[in-house]
Amino acid sequence: MKENAPDMATGSGLEEATAKSQSNAKLDKKSLRQIATAFPGAYLVLSPDLEIQLVSDAYLAATLSKREDILGKYLFDAFPDNPATPEANAVKNLHASLMCVLETGKPHQLPLQHYDVPRQEGGFAVKYWNALNTPVLNETGEVIHIIHKVTDVTALAQSRAKVKDLEAEHHVLQTTLEQLRKTQQQLHDSEALLREAEQAGHIGSYEADIPDLNFRFSDGMYKLLGYEPGAFVPTLDLIDASSHPEDIPVVRQILEEAALYQQPYEYTRRVYRPDGQMRYIHSIGKVAQNSQGRPTFIAIAQDVTERRQTEEKLRQSETQFRTLISNTPDIITRWDKDLNLVFNNQVFKPKGGLPVYLLYQQENSGAEQPANQGLTWPEKVKRVLATGETLEHYSSYPMPDGTARYHSRLVPEFAEDGTVKRVLAIARDITSLKRLEQENLDLRLSQQKELVIAILEAQETERRRIAEGLHNGIGQLLYAAKLNLDQLCHPEQGQPEQGVDTTFTKVDQILEQAIRQTRGLSHQLTPAVLEDFGLQVALEEIGTMFNGPKLQFHTYVLKLRPHLDKHVQVAVYRMAQELANNIVKHAKATEASLLLREQKGSLILLAEDNGIGFRPEQVRSQGMGLKFIRDWVQLLSGSLSIDAAPGKGALVQIHLPLPDSQT
Repeated sequence: MKENAPDMATGSGLEEATAKSQSNAKLDKKSLRQIATAFPGAYLVLSPDLEIQLVSDAYLAATLSKREDILGKYLFDAFPDNPATPEANAVKNLHASLMCVLETGKPHQLPLQHYDVPRQEGGFAVKYWNALNTPVLNETGEVIHIIHKVTDVTALAQSRAKVKDLEAEHHVLQTTLEQLRKTQQQLHDSEALLREAEQAGHIGSYEADIPDLNFRFSDGMYKLLGYEPGAFVPTLDLIDASSHPEDIPVVRQILEEAALYQQPYEYTRRVYRPDGQMRYIHSIGKVAQNSQGRPTFIAIAQDVTERRQTEEKLRQSETQFRTLISNTPDIITRWDKDLNLVFNNQVFKPKGGLPVYLLYQQENSGAEQPANQGLTWPEKVKRVLATGETLEHYSSYPMPDGTARYHSRLVPEFAEDGTVKRVLAIARDITSLKRLEQENLDLRLSQQKELVIAILEAQETERRRIAEGLHNGIGQLLYAAKLNLDQLCHPEQGQPEQGVDTTFTKVDQILEQAIRQTRGLSHQLTPAVLEDFGLQVALEEIGTMFNGPKLQFHTYVLKLRPHLDKHVQVAVYRMAQELANNIVKHAKATEASLLLREQKGSLILLAEDNGIGFRPEQVRSQGMGLKFIRDWVQLLSGSLSIDAAPGKGALVQIHLPLPDSQT
């Protein structure tokens, strides 16, 4: 047989073919009618020896032949090759396809064939076909008939030169033909199987006559739109009514151009289902001829909502990433194996801008690993490419207002085979950071200097106080003792004996007082009780010293660990001593207490009284001996807080962090 043809229709030859095939094919009239109904296109029914047993009206119309001229004939006698087209090999290809069906018992789809048909008035008509050969098997699996179905694609083949995108046309055509082939292979099962396949794949199909566009939907097409099969008679206006307004003119123009140029088409339409949900329906179709020879749209449609949503998320993610890259203050560049710049963001200025020079300037920085110090930028990029390790780079550039400094991180980008294909470099301006670090260092040095000065001043004040005590106290007492002793060494004439005894007694009293003052000064210089018995006993002695009828002074030491550093013990004792002195001298309190405890790695010293109180802001600098305490607290990296008000007493809290070795 020759070329492929349009749709199949029943005819008077059905009766003769039925009678002829009853003996060997067991194919009765009813079965033949079912075949004619199931295959509405142009077809032939062939015997295993390729004799034409049944022919549809659509096939006769497509091949320009008459039933009586071809019925009962050998296929290739009825449809020989066109001698004017010796390059055409349609007869050979068709014969091979039919032999394949007979040997395998399976359908065979032929590619596009140039197969001309004889005219009644003589000569041949140019025709292009797509053909599908389907076997009819008996109960034992033997091929008893071959259904040869053809589709006339002459107009499509001749209009190929007008189609701009040949690859797109070929893809659409092959996709449509593949879908048709699959549908034809499943016809022997049932229409229900086709509906299940559409539902499982979220696809549908439709046909529409041109130009009136009377649509015919498959069940799957109804379901794609959110309706039950047959819920309405589909028209283009109804479809447009549920579509996104922006898509309506676009789709109509695509359909108009496809009908005008007889070309394949493709579009995506946003459709609103009855429940208000919007779905993306993608359609691929072509223009074919129906059984009456009229052009018809044939298309398949698929719900691609999830795919479009995923694509949109990817686009948004990419947009956000590009926005981030474009607006980050960091310089981002990418370098290939030849050290060529293959990417840079907007901050990087490759044509004379500052950053490009900064990256290539070399600065030996202590922040870099020793093995990498002294390497230039290109050398580090090469090392990253060779080793796959991440490197740091510090660069500087002299500016009129100072030196600009940059820190870069060179990160390898690996290929699928594990080799480094590129280097990603992120450079950050650390000029301000370096300036702040220097300012912070200067501030710390200044604070340390102030602490040293404060300590020296405190020491000098203490020395003056001790000097005054020695001069005005002990010195005066010793001088008085000397005067009295001089009287004993040079007694006046006639001085009575009892006068000498009185002088001795007076000298003894003076010396005892001098000894007491000496011990007091010695205690202030180095508290012996702290040296001999430790911090807890020393603090308790402070409470005992100041406790009296007018002031109830209590001291509490809780959870204090032994073996505190000596300087910490001295500092705590001196601060406690100063706080107690302040309470006695200024608070006019009747009750006071000192509390020392260790809590969460810190020493906490509390001094509390119920005295007249004061305003903390008035003693921030030197009031009531607190400057001495603040200097000690700052020197030990601690903190000081004062809760006081006039008439409400005072509470002073000191927190001193302990080193790990002491906690």
